[in-house]
Amino acid sequence: MLQTIIISVICGWVSFILLILAVNLLKRRNLETKTLKREVESLEAHYNELLREKERLSKEVEDKKTVVAAANEVIEQRLALLGKLFTGVITADGRIEQEAVSEIEALVEDKEAFARTVRTVLDAIRPGFITHLKEVGLTEEQISCCCLYAIGLRGKDIANYLGRKSHYNDNIEIRRKLGLNEHDTNLGNYLRRLLDIHSPSPHPTSV
Repeated sequence: MLQTIIISVICGWVSFILLILAVNLLKRRNLETKTLKREVESLEAHYNELLREKERLSKEVEDKKTVVAAANEVIEQRLALLGKLFTGVITADGRIEQEAVSEIEALVEDKEAFARTVRTVLDAIRPGFITHLKEVGLTEEQISCCCLYAIGLRGKDIANYLGRKSHYNDNIEIRRKLGLNEHDTNLGNYLRRLLDIHSPSPHPTSV
């Protein structure tokens, strides 16, 4: 009888201990499951972020391909025009020379198109220059104006060419966004130095 009671007590304690172990195991597994769930959610968030970054970079690459293709087309056209002008001068063929001059006049006559092609080329070969102008908050029109400065035009030349009656006030606004006061430096010189900073070669760009 006593032996039976002892065995029952032992079995009871064993069962109690096993129950405690089972509860602790379940708690630990529950905790591990929650931790694992948080890790999975974190990984999913990182994965989704990487997907968004991939899409953004893919779009940038495609946009850059478009810009480079457009710039190459502009450069080829300018080289062909320059070649024709050189040919006319070297051969003293007035007809070829005049034909090239007429093409140049037609090119610069469309002011918006000319400014746009200048910017297209700079955006392809000096992307950091254009990016900086965007980052300081310049408008599209102001960036086009800065591109004309960058290729060597003076302020009054740009004002006359673009017909900008508010040239002085426009320049003050551009200088303000670039962090320049009225007496810091010549705007054209500043922009050409900025262009050189983003140049892969020590030579200034001409378009």
